Amino acid sequence: MKNDIDYTQISIAIPTNGRPASLRNCISSVVSNIHKDCPIIVLDSTPSDTDRIVLQDYERVYEDFPSVNLLKYSVNVPPGKARKLLSENVKTKFALFLDDDLEIGEGAFLKMFSTLTEKNFDIISGLWVEESTNRDIGFIYVDATLNNNKTIVKCAVSSRTIPSDTVVQLHDVQASLLVKMSIFDHVKFDERYDFFFELYDFFFQCHLKTLKVGVHTGVIFYHRPKPYLSKSSRYYQKREIDRDRFQQKWGMRPEFARHP
Repeated sequence: MKNDIDYTQISIAIPTNGRPASLRNCISSVVSNIHKDCPIIVLDSTPSDTDRIVLQDYERVYEDFPSVNLLKYSVNVPPGKARKLLSENVKTKFALFLDDDLEIGEGAFLKMFSTLTEKNFDIISGLWVEESTNRDIGFIYVDATLNNNKTIVKCAVSSRTIPSDTVVQLHDVQASLLVKMSIFDHVKFDERYDFFFELYDFFFQCHLKTLKVGVHTGVIFYHRPKPYLSKSSRYYQKREIDRDRFQQKWGMRPEFARHP
């Protein structure tokens, strides 16, 4: 693809909480591997009572990247709400949503953007590479009945079963999302979830609206998970409460399976 992209129309949206070193690496990878003209929006919900050293490290990140548009909250914001707030603050035609513990690989963005625009996808993601393994590239949804409950099952699709550098259409992909912002006329991130099932909910909406979601296995994101240095939504561990929220909303129980 000829690199004649208007990068001012592509925002990078990153939620962060208690991981300043990870955020620094994430932003650095964006600047190095996408383009310096991309607007970067960071929603930082590191609580104000977090260790002062952590807060100072964040301040240094923002000093080193002064063009970052910072949305600062003094209390924890769960990921569903964080992504919703980020989506509401994007003013461009496209956005790349990244977790703060991701770094984008060289050449990955051009592959993503060309797939999104030339193959008419609404959302495109990539392959997550971790220290010892690769994540599943995504999921498909299968209707089922378990224990007399109407159920929707997310069935994992392994990267081992897909040839490298191919594009696969799925129902649900990893949370490194290049999107056309027009999708938010039809779907929304639901802020009611604390930590779990918020992306399950989002991609189920996309499925119902028949949005075209996929993954390019030649697009590499390096996933470098680190401990949170402040209390995040994961700290509260409300998986079953969030599961119940999904069931109340959609009338079916969300489950996972390794294989379809």
